[in-house]
Amino acid sequence: MNDREKLLAAGIALGAVALYGFTRGNPVTGAMFLDGLASAPFPDQSGPGAAVVVPPQFPSSGPVRVCVYVRGFLNCVENVLSATGVPCSPGGRAHPPSNLESQLVGSGSDTLLVLPELRREAQSGDPGRLSRGGSFAAFLDEVFARIAPAIGRSMTIADVGHLGLMSHSGGYQTIASIIRQRPAALRSVALLDSLYGNQPTFSDWITSNVRGFAPSGSFRFANLYTSTGGTGAKSRELASVVQGAFLSANMSDEFLFDDDASTPIDYSRHAIFKHVPESHDNTARLYPRRLWAAGW
Repeated sequence: MNDREKLLAAGIALGAVALYGFTRGNPVTGAMFLDGLASAPFPDQSGPGAAVVVPPQFPSSGPVRVCVYVRGFLNCVENVLSATGVPCSPGGRAHPPSNLESQLVGSGSDTLLVLPELRREAQSGDPGRLSRGGSFAAFLDEVFARIAPAIGRSMTIADVGHLGLMSHSGGYQTIASIIRQRPAALRSVALLDSLYGNQPTFSDWITSNVRGFAPSGSFRFANLYTSTGGTGAKSRELASVVQGAFLSANMSDEFLFDDDASTPIDYSRHAIFKHVPESHDNTARLYPRRLWAAGW
């Protein structure tokens, strides 16, 4: 038994998690952790190359909704999915967890959640292989092929009707790399105290699709920033650029810039730049569920 299997057997990991998945008859039994993915960001490192959570409402046929979530520094996919904290290495300490699995299930969304693993417990947001052209499609197709027996259906990236990208903290670099590959199904991007750079990538994606943010459109962008995360200045700068595109398109009603942390978020807006009162870590523990529940 290897170290990771020992952790799972000891019950430290996510409840009823198994090494490669769960029983389809009872979907909410934990995440699937996929080892040996050739298309993982860092296929040569130990541990899973990705994690997947399938919600109870996931459809058995037809187009699917997928959210790719990229965590921040000094963490691992097992821990950000957990509610109470999971050591990323044997004998190590647990880093701040994000309770993502419960957030997804509690949101009522039918979205398939996919988490690519970056460098484990590293002070790095390096996208690894996901920075290469065509790498994202290859990654999703390999993930879908691996989980097909567990979910009872075969899929490719062509079956994704709505792709969402979400990052916390340093995960923005990988999100930007995926955006630059222009996935056809990409419809929403959410940055959770995560705008530390790559503003031109985000601005270009929003402004080139600005008509898709109309009331009848399916495009969404959210940038939530805190007082202490160090993302405020860049968030305000990007908001100013993007607001100009919405004004030029006569779509200012779809744009929200609110620098007052004491006010609630209007999730009906299609482009949101919002100062939030929570701590840096708590943006990942609270807002994914709220965004998924609002249809992001």
